Amino acid sequence: MLTQLKISDFAIVTSLELHYDTQLTVISGETGAGKSIMVDALALALGGRTDPGIVRFGEKRAEVVATFNCEKNPRAQGWLEAHELDQDGECILRRTINAEGRSRAYINGTPTTAQSLRSLAEHLVTLHGQHEHHTLLQRDAQRNLLDHFSSLHPQTLALKQHFKAWQNVKLALQTLKDQSRQFTERHELLSYQVKELDELALQEGELDKIDQEHQRLSNVDQIQQNGSSALQLLKENEQANAQQLLDAAKRELACFPPGDAHASTLQNLLESISVQVEEACFDIESYLSNLENNPERLRYLDTRIGLCHQLARKHRLPVQDLRNLHLDLRRELDDIDSSDDRLQTLMDEEQALQAQYHTLAQTISNIRKKSAVKLGRAINRRLEELGMSGASVSVSLLSQRDTPSAYGYEQIEFLVTTNPGQPLKPLSKVASGGELSRIGLAIQAICAEKYATPTLIFDEVDVGIGGATANTVGQLLRKLGQNSQVLCVTHQAQVAAQAHNHYSVRKVSGKQGTHTEVIKLNNKEKVTELARMLGGDESSSASLKHAKEMLEA
Repeated sequence: MLTQLKISDFAIVTSLELHYDTQLTVISGETGAGKSIMVDALALALGGRTDPGIVRFGEKRAEVVATFNCEKNPRAQGWLEAHELDQDGECILRRTINAEGRSRAYINGTPTTAQSLRSLAEHLVTLHGQHEHHTLLQRDAQRNLLDHFSSLHPQTLALKQHFKAWQNVKLALQTLKDQSRQFTERHELLSYQVKELDELALQEGELDKIDQEHQRLSNVDQIQQNGSSALQLLKENEQANAQQLLDAAKRELACFPPGDAHASTLQNLLESISVQVEEACFDIESYLSNLENNPERLRYLDTRIGLCHQLARKHRLPVQDLRNLHLDLRRELDDIDSSDDRLQTLMDEEQALQAQYHTLAQTISNIRKKSAVKLGRAINRRLEELGMSGASVSVSLLSQRDTPSAYGYEQIEFLVTTNPGQPLKPLSKVASGGELSRIGLAIQAICAEKYATPTLIFDEVDVGIGGATANTVGQLLRKLGQNSQVLCVTHQAQVAAQAHNHYSVRKVSGKQGTHTEVIKLNNKEKVTELARMLGGDESSSASLKHAKEMLEA
């Protein structure tokens, strides 16, 4: 249950701290005093949308702190434990928002997200807004109400997931079928191109190798001539060659004084050079001895290189990319060849997902049919209590089995007649504002009793009613307060008279500006406030007597 609400610099609230009790608590006050500000502030703490306009004028930020006792709320405790936020049965939600609209959220002092606040709030509070009954006119809202009453949330969530998976596979299957019509022509072209490249059979790095070999065989005579010239210069020229010059240099260094370390190093260096010259001469001779004209091999290389360049031009790419093209075309051809297998796989998967969807949709449909009857009866009992004994509500299921959706086989529509003997018609075409309010309140009460949410908040849900009906609404809210904590913002004296606890909201203006203050009323103050709410002179003996009688009734 909600035990405390602290509000700072929120709208026209400067600083406010409220402590809440069990059972039914009502909040009343003049129009414009700020009765709903507390509900708005609590909604913010529970993860509601932020608006920089809620920060009190002239202040940097607004803050709301809501404290809940979760000792008797296993669902909330389980959520906190699962998220490692448990704090000995206490749950403190804090939300701040600055003047720029940026907000921060905390659960038991740990930074969190607004989404996490909303997730936890589902186990703490059910909030019924003053305009919520208008959503009853929407079929989506009517379906959600029936599913909520039927405890179908896990099944409907699973159905949406099954439907999405089914539609995704169905789309992929259709796409593949559309592509398959183009595959035949593409397959013929690819087969021809891959065959050409298969016949070429170009290997990794082959182009560089055959290009080098082609260069060598194309220049055999020049290479032999240059190699022979190099050998002449190195050792074969009798008049002067590198080896002779090195030998002469070594003889000159040998004349250096004995023991000259530098001279010894130079001699060793010349000796090493002489050895390397001999090795170079040996390698040149070996290379030249293995070099021979091979016109047949050269013609083969000319043909192969020419074929490579021809195919590269044909495909409009550099010859170096020819091998990668071969791999890519082969891969595409293999994909087309395997498309029949993929098509069959997708068909099998689509049939399996379709069967899963229909099985679950049928289960949900069966539950909805049974629950629709129960919900209709429960609403009618409540309507009789709320002064609409001649009214009747029926929850109708409109089959759309031929056009499956993520929500199942049927649309849900609430049908109503407000006068005996009149035919049932859609809720949107029959109910007046006051009747719609009472129907909405009846449904809210039914759902509240079914799920026993620890804290129920009703924000002016009694708009449009009065007299005996307002008294019945008050009795209904008081009855709900026996099992849950109920907070109700109201204009109705008959509702306020049923409260176990009563707060009055007042707008105070002074030199420091306008602010809201909230006072918990004692018995005498309750009488005065009820007299004001009745519309009479709150100081007159008649009004006070009437108010006192309402409290004692």
